[in-house]
Amino acid sequence: MKVELVLVLALAGASLSATAEETDPFLWPAGATIENNKAFVEPLETVTVFYTWPIRPYGDQKASILCDGITVAESVSIETVNDKDVTGYEGAAMIHFDKQELPKGKQYQLYLPYGLLAWTEKPTWIQVTTHEAFISFYVPDDFGPEEIYLSNALVDSREGMCISFDYQVEATEDACFNLYREEEKVAQLPIEIESWPWMGSHISPHFDDIFIFEKDVRYRLELPAGSVRCIKRNDIVNTEVSHPFVGLWTDPSSDFTYEFCSLYNDHSGIIGEVTFHFDRPISLTPDAKVQLWEGTECETLIKEVTPWINTDVNHWVLVADFGGIPLTSEKGYLLVIPQGVILSDNEIIDGKKPTNARSELRIYGWSSIDNIDADTPSVDPDAPVYNLQGIRVAHLIPGQPYIQNGHKFIHR
Repeated sequence: MKVELVLVLALAGASLSATAEETDPFLWPAGATIENNKAFVEPLETVTVFYTWPIRPYGDQKASILCDGITVAESVSIETVNDKDVTGYEGAAMIHFDKQELPKGKQYQLYLPYGLLAWTEKPTWIQVTTHEAFISFYVPDDFGPEEIYLSNALVDSREGMCISFDYQVEATEDACFNLYREEEKVAQLPIEIESWPWMGSHISPHFDDIFIFEKDVRYRLELPAGSVRCIKRNDIVNTEVSHPFVGLWTDPSSDFTYEFCSLYNDHSGIIGEVTFHFDRPISLTPDAKVQLWEGTECETLIKEVTPWINTDVNHWVLVADFGGIPLTSEKGYLLVIPQGVILSDNEIIDGKKPTNARSELRIYGWSSIDNIDADTPSVDPDAPVYNLQGIRVAHLIPGQPYIQNGHKFIHR
């Protein structure tokens, strides 16, 4: 008797909805290794049906597999096991079929006719037998993930990435994850699989080293269709899985930005040549840009310009000329220097020059920079504070005017 197999199948059994009255002279299934209305992703060979009474084969009837009401397979033999310590049930019937792979993409029924099995004890007046039962199931064309355990924002690859499947799976030949950065493929990652008969499979990309996901950069992890297949049925494979996320990593050594912007003193209501003053020697990457957006949440890009560095002064000044754009929108504006477009020329870290952090200067309508608030603005309270001469200050004096976040205010 296939005792070990019966034990595994008993753990996988699912209860059926049919129940019987105590006076019903029939035995009803309590569960089966083919789950009602669930996918079946292995060859048809042995199906175990569980009962709450000890049972024995009875008569010459056969169990069958139906598709659209037509019989596509019949049982060839039935074994019974009446050992609850082995199967978890008082009775278990192992129904054997000729081994075959049922066609994919179809609905099926396991049909158990009246009197297929009988109670091992026979009352004096009637023999109690099994009731007619149908268990519906389907063979899928392919399968998708049950769960994707991957955040929408990640710092680096140590945070964990996992796709969970209901089935035991294995990787197909040369299969791998694809990692995209701003829709450009940057890595092919081997597939790691943990698989259990009762829990399905978890698959993850393997990183040889820690991979960082840069702040505000868009990434996408892709598992191509056909990368993994069912262990017991190789023709059933996964559909494509694609998960986008945003990077959060910022190198502390690269977290520098400008010290002062000329807009703190220029209140003309027109944005022309804007200068950003830095506390270190700087240079620009070939794709360096400065952007002006309408709306303080980057709603509409007004203009993007290529900056240059003014070397005629005694400090390091980035210049961006927007050509005289009136600042008239009630939505306000956002002046942005994207991350990584400015290099710090006096540092080398890991063989590279550090780059700038993303900088945002919010302009809440031009009138707001001319008006004076009664207290410190609530937006970005950690932003630098300047006096009216454009000099950055660390200690504020009560009653004196200052500039922060593009606002003038009087410190209480």
